[in-house]
Amino acid sequence: MGPARLLVVALALAVNAIGPLAVPAGATSPTVSVTYSNSWVEPLAVHVFGRVHNDTSDNVALVRVGLNLLDGSGATLESDVGWSSLDVLAPQESAPFEAVISPVPINYSTFAITGVSFTRSTTSPYHTDLPVTLTPCPSGAPADICGSVTNAGQDATTVEDVHVALTFTDTNGVMVGQNEALLDSTANDTLAPGDTGTFSVSRTGEPPYAAVLAVAEPSYPVDLNPASLDFGNQSVGIASPAQTVMVRNNGMRDLAIQNISAPTDFTRTSHCPASLPPATSCSVDVTFRPSAIGAQTGVLTITDDGAGSADTVPLAGTGIAPIVKLDASGGTSFGSLVVGSSSSPKLVTLTNVGNAPLAVTGASLTGDFSPVDLSPCLATLAVNAHCQVSLVFTPSAPGNRSGSLTLVDNAPDSPQVLHLSGVGIGPGATLTPPILNFGDESAGASQQTVTLSSTGTLPLQIQYVFTTNPAFSLSDCAPAVGNPLSLPFQLDPGASCIITVTFAGAGRTTGLLIIADSAGYQTVSMIGNPIAARTLSQSPGNTARVGEPPPPPPSP
Repeated sequence: MGPARLLVVALALAVNAIGPLAVPAGATSPTVSVTYSNSWVEPLAVHVFGRVHNDTSDNVALVRVGLNLLDGSGATLESDVGWSSLDVLAPQESAPFEAVISPVPINYSTFAITGVSFTRSTTSPYHTDLPVTLTPCPSGAPADICGSVTNAGQDATTVEDVHVALTFTDTNGVMVGQNEALLDSTANDTLAPGDTGTFSVSRTGEPPYAAVLAVAEPSYPVDLNPASLDFGNQSVGIASPAQTVMVRNNGMRDLAIQNISAPTDFTRTSHCPASLPPATSCSVDVTFRPSAIGAQTGVLTITDDGAGSADTVPLAGTGIAPIVKLDASGGTSFGSLVVGSSSSPKLVTLTNVGNAPLAVTGASLTGDFSPVDLSPCLATLAVNAHCQVSLVFTPSAPGNRSGSLTLVDNAPDSPQVLHLSGVGIGPGATLTPPILNFGDESAGASQQTVTLSSTGTLPLQIQYVFTTNPAFSLSDCAPAVGNPLSLPFQLDPGASCIITVTFAGAGRTTGLLIIADSAGYQTVSMIGNPIAARTLSQSPGNTARVGEPPPPPPSP
């Protein structure tokens, strides 16, 4: 049968092989579409056939085409379903479908496509590793189409239940029918790596054709249930309850499970043996512990020696957590203030910019900064909610001052620290070193020096230099350049001068060097312990009043 000239074409994949492939008008997202449909009628049955195309980015399975059989007025006589001839379709792959309705409904005139249903496949199509070769049938054979299938896979996979999907077209490339064929006299239609099986098909009574396309496919032994896992919302850093995937071997031989893996943020615990017998199941538990907020996706991957490996289950979940955002009105600097005075209150706004409630359990301040009231933020804030606290700066000393506001809460980065700064205005002074130790000395005078530095932001007014013990005598304060300074004198910010202390005492001796200035009182402890008695010889300069307290320091 068929035309005199038979064009036989064998293809390993029927992808974009027959004419243009179109997505149905009005489709809003990738789907599986019917790209061609037609029918032919024989005395006992109606054959509705066509081609489906996988427009999605996933492997799909269980592709079904819904059909209504209509009379001449368009009324529905009955409904049926046409199944894809390939069990699994890769993205952008096509396959024939057919529904055979018997008996022919009374008054049947035509059909209508009502829709296409499908599921995401957990397995990968095993088509390219089963090349088909079409050959002339032996003379006198009842078959019209003959050929062979070879298991050419490089991964040593034995395949089972191999069948061939055949698409027939006319001289214009228009589809006229389809058939499926099983392998001839092969035990369970099984092909070990490198094996070849044969098939044949008789098309007696079917429409004529000019060319045929052939794609071979095995059964897929692994069934994963459910086909996907969604963990929903889960707190960042906390593991979810486990969800379970059942792995079933639907094949006819033991299944070697080689590896089971899950991506970061998803943890898998396998209860599967290395070899899973036919018609048995095992389980894999999966937990989700997000490391960051937002949607997380991944794939549980099971690698085995079955056709279609690796088998996969999509994983999804959303990490949720509060996120603290701190904003200080006008910035975190309080500017310059006179030492001892207080600034106007500065508002600090705390906003929860995360996707879960924020519970603030503690707040504290350091440095020269104090709260007006922290209680408004010691609460639970909903997503996008905010609160405000007022802070005051009271510099305790001149110069740059720093501190911080620290919050303790349930956000992943707790505690949060907001660094604060300000400048104290006023005079400041330091004496270095803080202790003069003359140690055990031989008879005679011994000298050491003390540096007086103006460390404030205003000039330092020095009124009085005083020693509490006459065994320690003092020189005038001498700057690095210039003549010694006579009391009272002034040091500009950053300036310094040096005081020479001479010790000439007898026996263990202690005393204090005291300076009264506009920053207050500065002191240095002095210790001497000579070996022999000394002759008191004070150096020229300011001897002050010995044994009496100094006068109050001048005002800044």
